[in-house]
Amino acid sequence: MYQAKAVLFFEGQKLISGVCLEDSGSRLHVYTAAGREMNVTINRVLHFSSYLLDLSSSKDALLNKIKALEQKQEELKRQVDVKSLWEMLTDEGEVFDTGYLATMVFGETTDSDCGAAVLRALLEERTRFKLAGKQFQINTPEQIEALLTKRRRETQRQCDIEEGSIWLESVLQGKKTAGDRESSFLKLLRDYVVFGSDAADYQLIREMLDQAKIIDPKACFDLLVEHGVFDADENLSLERYQIPVHWPRQVLEEVDGLARQVPGGAARRDLTQLRIVSIDDAFTRDIDDAISFERKDGGLQLGIHITDAASIIKPECRLDREAAKRATSIYLPEGKIPMLPPDLSEGLLSLKEGENRPALSFLVKLSDAGDIIDSEICLSIIRVAKKMTYDEVDAEIAQNSPFADLYRLTSALMEKRKSAGALILSIPELQIVVDQEKHIALSIRERNAPSQVVVAECMILANHLAARLFRERGVPALYRKQAQP
Repeated sequence: MYQAKAVLFFEGQKLISGVCLEDSGSRLHVYTAAGREMNVTINRVLHFSSYLLDLSSSKDALLNKIKALEQKQEELKRQVDVKSLWEMLTDEGEVFDTGYLATMVFGETTDSDCGAAVLRALLEERTRFKLAGKQFQINTPEQIEALLTKRRRETQRQCDIEEGSIWLESVLQGKKTAGDRESSFLKLLRDYVVFGSDAADYQLIREMLDQAKIIDPKACFDLLVEHGVFDADENLSLERYQIPVHWPRQVLEEVDGLARQVPGGAARRDLTQLRIVSIDDAFTRDIDDAISFERKDGGLQLGIHITDAASIIKPECRLDREAAKRATSIYLPEGKIPMLPPDLSEGLLSLKEGENRPALSFLVKLSDAGDIIDSEICLSIIRVAKKMTYDEVDAEIAQNSPFADLYRLTSALMEKRKSAGALILSIPELQIVVDQEKHIALSIRERNAPSQVVVAECMILANHLAARLFRERGVPALYRKQAQP
């Protein structure tokens, strides 16, 4: 049926001319303008000539004929004004074949080469008409604008890749670079180094790097260090998770006002007569908990005192909202990113030795077996008598001081929890500290040291008392529980 006819078909998004040497029904054996013989499925053919070529001719003669047809169709294509054709057809419906479109351009006296010329013109313009099978669907003005916008973006993208790769090659060769686009290329590289494959323009950056033959991602980081974008020891996790390291100006202004307040009031119980100690590392400055204990009426009267941040930070103030965003203080080898500004966390809200401070106090009387005899929770004013380190407390316990009595009691509390199903994982904590000169110090903190047991069990007990109070009074709260191992 199609043998000896000239054909047009797609091969790798390119329009190919040829002649059908053999028609087997579903497939055609085609000789192309490139001098190749190919097998093509019939549904890939977009256009057939209305006349036959002489297959008895030599291959060279056929090739010349195909090329002559291509030239004729290209000349006819120049007469096709796609925009005018689209304007004529906007009210004609949606889908048209090339034969009908050819009559709109060339009039009634058209041949199949006119149809081929229209086909070539529409496929080249690719904006006002869309190929739908072997026909063309007219695009709306909105679709045309979207296609043009996409095309402009792709053109700009290819320009970015080309210019970016040239810039990268120049920088890596040690050449001085400048220009309006350098800052945008540095931003692209920064996003790639920080976010990796999650970077907004990841594919664009990868193509720039591939074209510049950059394989090692570290080369990008080193380049950013050279341009002052990053420090050589930049903590990329802070950038990746967008953790704020600076305080908004309005929050700091609010903190200045809060820092001048003196919490107190009749609602707070004066517990400054208690001997209260804090137990922390020697370098800790934001001390947020302390304990007191004494033998009383056949049991141990234990006080667990937590600094009361809510005493000066009111709900929904700027600082409260900023703290909610941060959620927690983050401890890093090179320093700390606090949830609250240091003026508060290390100042007014830190349970400093010899200073009156607002607190939430958990006062509980315990038997020697660790049973709770009585307890209450109150707002208080406290004064830490002594700041102690874990090592100092361990030494006190070893000398069988009153701290040894406290250690025996907290050990009993831990045993009761274990009997209730608690799983105790005393995994040593590796502590890494990097000073301002970037010297690294390593140390191990044993989690099962006596002082660690004392502090941990006191804090767990305070949480237990708070949870029990919330449950009894029906107060909505987040409860922490331990799943089965």
